[in-house]
Amino acid sequence: AGRARARERGSASMIDRWDRGRAEVDRLIDQGRLTRVAANQELARLHLEKASVHIRSAITLRDIDSAGAFTLAYDAARLAMAAVLVNQGLKPRGEGAHAVLLEAVLAQLEPPRQQEFREFDWMRRLRNDTQYPSLDRQTALVDDVDQGVPAAQAIIDRAARLVELMPPPLKLRVRRVTVLGDADPLQLATVGRILSPTHRRGCRRPGRLGLRGPACRSDPALCAPAPRESRTCGNVAGHVTG
Repeated sequence: AGRARARERGSASMIDRWDRGRAEVDRLIDQGRLTRVAANQELARLHLEKASVHIRSAITLRDIDSAGAFTLAYDAARLAMAAVLVNQGLKPRGEGAHAVLLEAVLAQLEPPRQQEFREFDWMRRLRNDTQYPSLDRQTALVDDVDQGVPAAQAIIDRAARLVELMPPPLKLRVRRVTVLGDADPLQLATVGRILSPTHRRGCRRPGRLGLRGPACRSDPALCAPAPRESRTCGNVAGHVTG
């Protein structure tokens, strides 16, 4: 029972932290450095599995090709960071996409200091020097592999825990649902779909609810125009953020 309560406290703490980073995530999205995708826990798990394969390959190549081994260790860490974000429904984009992985994760998890994830920064810089070598910059050596492999493994372990504990948080959140009159079950069930990313496409223009399909045909009131911040589903009004 004590361990169960501890897990519950840890999960709640992580989810709270994720909420606190929402403003920074929104800023990165507005800047075009992150984009929204379908939240996908299965894909996140596949990223983590592939990352583990990269770690084993890096260990095998250590004495044969240190630069290649380090690049594999780095890619393992990158996949683990990407797993955390795709579990949320986020994907980095554009120039500096690898750097934004770290920004987005740290913004949502610190404080306290996330040393495991911060190791990604030096690995990224050394990987760039290794991938695009020049005479004035050193590429990865065996010692770097010896540091990079455990650093990447720690990132994978931490990311795996987060993927299992954190629900996808970027659905539009219902801050308050008000029943304005007699609402039938269809309306109550549909308000959640209106406030979800599935129907965000129809909400790009202010005042357009964007609901389509059978529910719309069965009750035209569900398609009534509504302000973006206070969308109405028949007799149910949802006040949302995000």
